Amino acid sequence: MLVRLVLTVVLLFMAAVSAAADPYVYTTLQEPNSTSIEGDLTAASGINDAGQIVGSYIDGNFVPHGFLLSGGVYTTIDPPGTNENPMMPSANGSGLFGINNAGQMVGEYYATSGQAHGFLDNAGNFSTVDDPTAPAGARTELRGISNAGAIVGDYFTGGAGTGVSVGFLLSGGNFTTIADPNAVDAEGGTLALGINNSGAIVGLYNYTNPADTHGFLLSGDIYSTIDFPMANERVTGLAINDAGLIFGSATDGFSDLLFFDDGGNFSVIPDPYSASGDDIFAAGINNPEDLVGGIVDISGNHGFLATPVPAAVPEPSSLMLLIGGLAALGELRRRAAHRG
Repeated sequence: MLVRLVLTVVLLFMAAVSAAADPYVYTTLQEPNSTSIEGDLTAASGINDAGQIVGSYIDGNFVPHGFLLSGGVYTTIDPPGTNENPMMPSANGSGLFGINNAGQMVGEYYATSGQAHGFLDNAGNFSTVDDPTAPAGARTELRGISNAGAIVGDYFTGGAGTGVSVGFLLSGGNFTTIADPNAVDAEGGTLALGINNSGAIVGLYNYTNPADTHGFLLSGDIYSTIDFPMANERVTGLAINDAGLIFGSATDGFSDLLFFDDGGNFSVIPDPYSASGDDIFAAGINNPEDLVGGIVDISGNHGFLATPVPAAVPEPSSLMLLIGGLAALGELRRRAAHRG
């Protein structure tokens, strides 16, 4: 009887501790220079373990810029030679997509020639990075960088965001093509979005066809398709941390959601945006499991930061129940030892 009582008390205690309402606290991010007649135009794309966030915004002249958010301060990041001519809205500006724990950042920029290149910002030292196998004039984007310095990105064969997208990995100075075997050129090809320190890569394929868009995980040389297991839900964004936890977003064309894929076990992440009918996109996850991404609502585009809710501290009454139960269990063991 006493054992049953103790077990009941422990179960009640566990229920009280695990009764947190939501696993994350959300903060909307808006770069202060992102103001235009179309409202806020800010997107958060990557986050490192120190909580530094990178992303992009569009200013009042409709010129895109990269930004770094560190310690509550936004800093604009534009590589030297970036085209900032507002008369060329489809071929100007820059953007940041990934950051590692060393503070190295990757993104893309449009040169004054109008061609888009990938770039690496290493402590303020900028270098242009283009896949040498890409055709002349191809648009290149660097999307993720691991703590070891491995970079993933893609280029568009048709130039400024047109044609087929081909992913690539840059590691140790060598480029390797990333092309999911299920990708169809007529449906966009392959986007490589993120990489962790073990070299696992996530991305999308067939991303221009809403009826046939899928996520993928590339581990070693094995591609695995990632589909959120709900009818008509297509993956729209993916990121991965060093534990292999995949953060993603999915949509059925009318409503969006955020999810985790933990070794094939899927779970929905509650958020205040999709519940309001806003579009939401996953973009970055770090090892403490902070999340960043983008939101589209009636006032424009915004970034978001989601931080885990600290573990619940038990109420005093719950704690007293546990203490009482453990004391009773100790008394039971003492009596049993005495009888023996």
